[in-house]
Amino acid sequence: MLSLSQTSNRLLCVEWIPTESGPKVINYKKLSYNSKLYIDFLDSVFNDFKIQNTEDINKTITLSLDIDNVCITSFKYDPQFPLNDKIKWYENNFLGKYITDNHDIYYYPIEGEDNEIMVIYISKDLKNNILSSCKKYGYKLKHLSTNIFSANHVVHIYNNSENDKYILWKIGKGNNQHLLYYEKEVLKHYLRLKCGKKIECIQSIGQKILKNNLISLVKSFLRDNIEINSNFYDKIYLYQSKSNFKLLEKIYN
Repeated sequence: MLSLSQTSNRLLCVEWIPTESGPKVINYKKLSYNSKLYIDFLDSVFNDFKIQNTEDINKTITLSLDIDNVCITSFKYDPQFPLNDKIKWYENNFLGKYITDNHDIYYYPIEGEDNEIMVIYISKDLKNNILSSCKKYGYKLKHLSTNIFSANHVVHIYNNSENDKYILWKIGKGNNQHLLYYEKEVLKHYLRLKCGKKIECIQSIGQKILKNNLISLVKSFLRDNIEINSNFYDKIYLYQSKSNFKLLEKIYN
């Protein structure tokens, strides 16, 4: 099985096989990759990445896209009215014909009193290019996601308790920070911050109290003079997509 993860202008390639003791990595490489359209993207992969296990049964691919390759937004709705009616109204009045005609759109309710729906949409051309390249090499696309949401699947491997309240924190490039907040494996909040001389909220989806708690949490780690509020979570999972480990080490310490 082949797992690919896009990070900026890189593709991380991992070939692995399932075993009784869990996944076993048999091949790994980091490749340069600059195209955002993914036209014949496996041509570039297989030019530099030699597959070791060629059995047809393992010809499946999981692909995690950089979050900038999709659009994330949200809207609120009144639960007294059918959600499908609200979605149709939202598509007609906010997204518009160009988006609906040229993108695949996915809706994810965020639990909470705000009755908010996360909207993720991806270019049909991009998705079709990925599928065409997989078909060209006889591979089946088993899973397509974006990086921070894909990382949550790894959390499930290491998180033994289904009752945990945990934060998944991605340290991105350009002072961008992405955070997901889960309770009992249910997504409650998505937060994107720009952390330079000041901490700026770029996007927040979910309850306002969680937004405030998460921003205060980030400030407490990045600004040493602020007390850490750890009452609303049990664990934090950290990962990053850049080679400089300075900030990761600071937060970890």
